[in-house]
Amino acid sequence: MANRMSCCIRILNEKVNELISKQKQKTAEHKKIKKENSTGSNIETTLLDIIDQDGLDLPGLNLMLDVLDKKKNQLEQDCHVAQLQVLKDFLSQVRLKKQEQLDQLTRELALINSDLHRVNDKIGEQKRHSEYPALKGMDCGDPNGSQEAFNGSRNVRFDIVMSIVNYTLFTSGRQAVAANDHGITKEEENFKPSYNASDTLDEFTESLSKFVRFTSFRTLASLNYASDIYLTSSIVSSIEFDRDADYFAIAGVTKKIKVFEYGTVIKDQVNIHYPVKEMVCNSKISSITWSSYHKSLLASSDYEGTVTLWDAFTGVKSKIFE
Repeated sequence: MANRMSCCIRILNEKVNELISKQKQKTAEHKKIKKENSTGSNIETTLLDIIDQDGLDLPGLNLMLDVLDKKKNQLEQDCHVAQLQVLKDFLSQVRLKKQEQLDQLTRELALINSDLHRVNDKIGEQKRHSEYPALKGMDCGDPNGSQEAFNGSRNVRFDIVMSIVNYTLFTSGRQAVAANDHGITKEEENFKPSYNASDTLDEFTESLSKFVRFTSFRTLASLNYASDIYLTSSIVSSIEFDRDADYFAIAGVTKKIKVFEYGTVIKDQVNIHYPVKEMVCNSKISSITWSSYHKSLLASSDYEGTVTLWDAFTGVKSKIFE
């Protein structure tokens, strides 16, 4: 009986030792694999060493998990704070830009209000000193003003004609302002940086009057610069009239300068127009200019840096500058 008991204990010890050896071997292999797969993972190796300690019990493991959980929450919170800081910096920059734009708009609005006040004062002053009574009658809405003028003298009838002309110009001008508000705003912005006196407003008024003088354009003639219909590129880079506006030349990427007679192009009923002279350059033409003193002298420049002087009516080169 004692021998049997001793044999059982010996076998049990051998099994326990075998299990312990296998576990140690497995742990060693696990550590080796972890070190090979993650060379710099010292934290993971340290944790594995702590876990593999024989003295680690359940309370110690729970304490370790609690510490790791707190560390995880702290890292997540720090990451979220960093993201919020980035968002704060971005919104601060956006707010700064928008505030600058608002300040700029405020300054521009103040200048516009000042200009509008000046214009209203000038309009009132012009009305008070107007030489045409019919204008005042029109502004006041007097329905009998026009009839009384027609029944008056020749001078009064002239006043009526002037009133109609001025009213037509004023109406067309307001329509053009409404239709081209964007372009006029750009024109006014160009004058605003140097705004320091009423002279600037008068200068802008003159430019505005030129801008609204015409409300539309009418096509007089159309020219085809590229005679070859299969030519894909036909950009016209320059158009120039001679000193008397009798002839004009066009040039571009087709390396050709074509000279047309203005009167013939305008009067010709046929939509196909032929040049009176054509010159061919060695490279694409960037610009042409006609002499203000010599009617036949024409200069051209190309993308190779060459400037050529031409006789526009014979098509002969006179000089070449490189």
